Amino acid sequence: MKRSKQIDLKRMRKQPLLTISKLAAAVGGAIALSGCGSNNTDAKIYASVKDCEADRPNEADICQTAYEQALLESERAAPKYRSSNDCSAEFGECVVRPDGQGGNWFMPALAGFMVGNMLDNSRRYTPVYTGYGRMYGGYYGADGTRYGDYSRRTGVQKVKVNSDAFKPKPKVTRTISRGGFGSKAAAKSSWGGSRSGGWGG
Repeated sequence: MKRSKQIDLKRMRKQPLLTISKLAAAVGGAIALSGCGSNNTDAKIYASVKDCEADRPNEADICQTAYEQALLESERAAPKYRSSNDCSAEFGECVVRPDGQGGNWFMPALAGFMVGNMLDNSRRYTPVYTGYGRMYGGYYGADGTRYGDYSRRTGVQKVKVNSDAFKPKPKVTRTISRGGFGSKAAAKSSWGGSRSGGWGG
């Protein structure tokens, strides 16, 4: 009997160690996964430079820089359409730009810009657009990610986003068909907005 009790005690001593190690691995994995796709970056969407300056009275230079950077990124990475009607069907207001091959393409007009307050105290900027049709009422990034709800009552909108929102998107050098942006935006919404990407080149 004494011998059997000794064996049982050894088993009991080992089991908690195995359980704790498994638990630690599971918790560590869960933390890693939550950190990958979590919207933990504070940001604000501004409809104009004036709205930004009113909200940041001592940071007028940041507002102007954010706007200029958003314009550049929009020219480079916004979805492009072959016809004005195709673009307007998804965004309402669009602008025409030369496609570099003797023709024109159409892209959504900039609806505002988003300024992110990063953990290292730096600022990041990205363009935003307002959707039309089935996307009506939302602010969207160039890759189809929805960042928040659009409101006409104020030119400032607080949002929580993934830090990936401020990473440069791939340069767009080809057009997409009508409904292509809306389809991708809907797919991203079902993914939880954790995947990023552009419209190809």
